[in-house]
Amino acid sequence: APRLVSRLLHLDRPADGGLAAWLVRVREAQEACLAVDAEGRVAAMSATCGRLLALDPVRTVGALLRELLVMVDFTAAGVPLADPHAEAPLLRALRSGTLTRGLIRLRCPEGSVRTYDVVGVPLAGASGALAFLTEV
Repeated sequence: APRLVSRLLHLDRPADGGLAAWLVRVREAQEACLAVDAEGRVAAMSATCGRLLALDPVRTVGALLRELLVMVDFTAAGVPLADPHAEAPLLRALRSGTLTRGLIRLRCPEGSVRTYDVVGVPLAGASGALAFLTEV
């Protein structure tokens, strides 16, 4: 993820400055990454990210991130968090406008619980954010 973050941050900013300019880069990325709009809806997801999260990258577009992912605590039982979105690095990056990083645990659609290292990157002037995920 750090390599792609570095590449994306050093690319020339698209002339229109909008989120749409980033979507092709996210969809074609080899790294596990996704983009969300200002409301937290998935705008694009790489195929690698789809496999990592057990989600269909095409069908997730337009869905609210909080409806797709069930964040759980770090106990053995994996209890769903009361306010999971306060903890999600991607959504913190979107709200704060700053680079964020953190560990999260997700209950995947097939029922397994997995831990991920997530880097959230706000897109200045694009009304969105990117996330890069690595399974821990």
